[in-house]
Amino acid sequence: LLVSTVGESTAVGFEAMKDNSTGLNNTALGAHAGNTNTTGSNNVYLGYTAVGSAVGNSNEIVIGASAVGLGSNTTVINNASTTATTLYGKFTSTGVISPQQAVTASAPTYAMGAIYFDTTLNKLRVGGAAVWETLQKVITVSTTAPSSPAVNDLWYDTN
Repeated sequence: LLVSTVGESTAVGFEAMKDNSTGLNNTALGAHAGNTNTTGSNNVYLGYTAVGSAVGNSNEIVIGASAVGLGSNTTVINNASTTATTLYGKFTSTGVISPQQAVTASAPTYAMGAIYFDTTLNKLRVGGAAVWETLQKVITVSTTAPSSPAVNDLWYDTN
């Protein structure tokens, strides 16, 4: 960390944020963490070689060994080799959840907690304790948001 040119940033680890020149309010923990950042601010890099995707990203959170960020205003947990992530407790999203695997109409290989949309039943199916469970709420497929959304409505944009 070039302490002579950077204020209010914290770097712990061999060459952590070593190239940061003007970025402010950054945190890096781990050897080589955040070492691609030179001008970006308000970033968090946790883990060995956890780095941003570009030199000037801001508000980028990158967690995990060899994890690479996706740009400003994004969060990445772990690296591309990760095969499973487990979150306990209530998961709340105020944005869009985009699965990296394709969503299919036919049942994918069963996995507890997996979700897919069954176009024959027009319902979501969730991997339960041992079998696929069908959610009882009917989902209407639409290219526009409902004019009067109700509690527990679920819709998605086909575009």
